[in-house]
Amino acid sequence: MASSEQLLVFGPAYLDTVLEIAGARSALMLAKEGRAAKDQMQSLQARLEADPADHQARYDLATALNAMGDTARALPVYNKLAEELDSKSWYSTQDLGVALGAALPYAILAVSTDAPTATVSLDGSDKTFEVKLDRPMARVDLPKPDGLKASVAIVNSGSSPIFARVLSRGTPVAGNEKPQANGIALTQRYLGMDGKVLDPAKALSGVNFIVESTVRNRSGKDLKNLALTQLLPSGWEIVNFRVAAELPKPRAEGDQEGDGEPARAAPAPPLFDYQDLRDDRVLTYFSMGSKDPKVFKTYVTKVYDGTFFLPAVSLSAMYDERIQAMVPGRWLDGRAVGSGSAGGAANRRSGAGTSK
Repeated sequence: MASSEQLLVFGPAYLDTVLEIAGARSALMLAKEGRAAKDQMQSLQARLEADPADHQARYDLATALNAMGDTARALPVYNKLAEELDSKSWYSTQDLGVALGAALPYAILAVSTDAPTATVSLDGSDKTFEVKLDRPMARVDLPKPDGLKASVAIVNSGSSPIFARVLSRGTPVAGNEKPQANGIALTQRYLGMDGKVLDPAKALSGVNFIVESTVRNRSGKDLKNLALTQLLPSGWEIVNFRVAAELPKPRAEGDQEGDGEPARAAPAPPLFDYQDLRDDRVLTYFSMGSKDPKVFKTYVTKVYDGTFFLPAVSLSAMYDERIQAMVPGRWLDGRAVGSGSAGGAANRRSGAGTSK
């Protein structure tokens, strides 16, 4: 006869839809991991003493202490996990999954007793929010404050500790962005087709020129998963050379690479991992080493004269918000410049930016 554990583990797949059985399976797996980690307690503690940044050892230690029922020793470990997750350090999806799995028993224990009630109030607002923490996490949407600064008061009426974060996000007013260079530097230049620097506001309609973005790594380490976002004024049009590019011809059957041809040098590594060219913007994703800069060029045509807004150019590491750079946007007043020949430019207005 199969044991209850075997029925839970090897039962039909449709049982996963039953919350009680799915929870029992998760608890069983967690207990197994805890028993395995319990046998390694001394080695885990030694690893943490030697390297406090050994996150995997901390995750395993938290799981082992929970399996032993040693909540007194587990609490500081869980608090350290929460502190690390709340930091601005970058963690992979696997790190986050393991850390949350290790903290789950403490979260369950915290809500298994009488759920604490927290009172949240915003300075200058007559509204008060009462939140009953019967789940590991709760979210409170606060009203917009009257001024640029506001204080938030949180009162815990229960016996269990609670941890709070106050988040505020927004988009700067166009043209009021501040230049940034945190761990990485970004510079913009506008060049004529002859390579000479030009003022894009004074360029004639129908003129082609180059938007040059230079990225320099100031972090002292290799950077991956960087995202460069360039929005263009609505009076410009991107010239996409890839549309008319000739595709490489397939070799004839039996031909071998290099037959009758001189040896070719190894191809240079690609400048970027992926690039998305749209009507009004260029999105470039790439990685770079710690020394050599990267230069990205976008060819554009000034289609319309007038006053247009040149949006800010931003650069950031997708998984590390500490690494970011920005070149603020500005208005381009070209109304006083005479028009030249349209030069066959398409009569279409890009979507980014606005004109006065």
